[in-house]
Amino acid sequence: MNKHQNNQSGFSLIELIGVIAIIAILGSLVAPRIFSSIEDAKITSVVQDAQRLRATVMQFYKDTNKLPTHNPSNTNATAHQLLSNASNIKGWKGPYIEEELQSPFESSTAYYVASGAYPFDVDGDGTDDFKTSSVLIFNGINAEQAKAISDAVDHDADKTGTAAWYDGGKVRTSNSTAAGTTLYIMLVGQ
Repeated sequence: MNKHQNNQSGFSLIELIGVIAIIAILGSLVAPRIFSSIEDAKITSVVQDAQRLRATVMQFYKDTNKLPTHNPSNTNATAHQLLSNASNIKGWKGPYIEEELQSPFESSTAYYVASGAYPFDVDGDGTDDFKTSSVLIFNGINAEQAKAISDAVDHDADKTGTAAWYDGGKVRTSNSTAAGTTLYIMLVGQ
C-alpha cells in the first residue's frame, strides 16, 4: 500500500511578512536618497540654464544693442524675443534658443527672461552694483530650493545678516522664508 504524502512547498505567512518587512526597510532607506538626487538634478538644471541663457543674452545684446524679454507664458509674439523677431528688432540674428524655456520644477512654475530695472548687490556690501540687468525669473519654489540655487550660483548659503544669501550676489529673492518664492538670477548687468 502506497502512502500518499501531502508535501506542499511554499512560503508560510510569517516568511512572507518577513520578506515584505525587509523590502519596506530597504525602501525607506533608499527613497530619501532618490528624492534628494532628483531635487539636486533640478537645482543643477537651473544653474546650467542660467549659464546658457547668460551667453544667449550676451549674444542677443551684441547683435541688437538691447537686452531681451522672453516669456513663454505670454501669448503675445513680441514677448518671445529669443525665438522670433516679431518685434522687428534691428540686428536680430536669432533664434537664440532652440525651444521655449521650461522650469525643471512644477509645470505651473513661471520661468522666463526679463530685462530692466532689476538691481543687484553682487558683492553683498549693501549697495547695488547693477541697476539694470537681464534676469532669469521663476516663481513657485520653496525657500530651501531658492537657497540651494543661490548657493550653487554664489556659494553663499551660510551668509546671514545684511549680506544674507537672499539679498546679495547674483541670485536674489522676493521672499526668503515662504513657499511661492520668486527667484531672480542675474544673467547680465549694466
